[in-house]
Amino acid sequence: MELKLKHRDLLYSFAEKFYNTYVLDLFEYAPKYNAEFKEKFYMRGHMTPAGYLLTAKITAAYIDYIIRRNMNDFKEIGFIGTDLHA
Repeated sequence: MELKLKHRDLLYSFAEKFYNTYVLDLFEYAPKYNAEFKEKFYMRGHMTPAGYLLTAKITAAYIDYIIRRNMNDFKEIGFIGTDLHA
């Protein structure tokens, strides 16, 4: 557990250092992948299709949440990698 918290703190320090960087804090805002979760969504050491789908939906919802609350930071996202991006 302590290593997970240190890793999370490191990710937050990157977000503080780099401009327009966000952390998907799944440790804080996603269900715990504990024994009960693993009973429902794991099989033979890996997530089941339902487990991967749930994880993908959680991740997508979190990204959507961040974008909707920081719209100005993402207004040119479709132009990254082109000469149209400021």
